[in-house]
Amino acid sequence: YNTLISDHNEKLASYNDKIKNNRQKLSDLVVGKIQDKVYERVEVAETLLNLAKSTATRVFRNLVKAIEKEANSHYQSMMQRNKSARGIIKFEEHQGKISPALINSDGKLLSQVHTGNMLLIKLSTIMAIISARKVTKGTQLYTLIADAPMSSFGQQYTMGFCKVISNVYRQSIIMSKDFYQNDD
Repeated sequence: YNTLISDHNEKLASYNDKIKNNRQKLSDLVVGKIQDKVYERVEVAETLLNLAKSTATRVFRNLVKAIEKEANSHYQSMMQRNKSARGIIKFEEHQGKISPALINSDGKLLSQVHTGNMLLIKLSTIMAIISARKVTKGTQLYTLIADAPMSSFGQQYTMGFCKVISNVYRQSIIMSKDFYQNDD
C-alpha cells in the first residue's frame, strides 16, 4: 500500500504541474489582468452546476420513494387475504442499479421468499411505475398482458392479484390454464 500511495503521490504531483502549466498558458492568452468579476462568474456557474446535479439526484430519489410506496400498497393489497409472512418491498441500490427486495419489520432481508412472492414483488413494482404516474393522461393507455402469472400463486394470491390489476389497468389480458376460486 505504501508503494501505491507513492505512485499516486507522483501522479498527483504530475497533474498539479499540468494544471499549473495550463493556467500559465491560459494567462498568456490574456492581455492585462483578468477582472475579479470573471472569476466570480466562474464560481457562480460551478455552484449552479453542482446544485443542478444534486437536485437531479434528489428528484430521482424522491421518484424511487414514490414508486416504492406504490409498490408496497399494491403488494399489501395482493397479500391481504394470505396468512404467510408478508414483509415490505424495499428498493435497494447496488452499483447504480435499483432492485426490489422483501424485508421484514426489522429491516432484515427475507431469504425464504417463494416463487409466488417473487412474482408478486415484480408485478407490484411494474404496477407501481404506472400507478405512481396516475396524474398523467398516458397511464390509461397501458395494458397488462401476462402469460400464466398465477401458475405460482395460491388461491388467495390469485384473488388479490386480480383485484389489484383491475384498479391499475383499464384493460388486461391474463392467460391462465386454471383459475381456482373456492367460495363458500
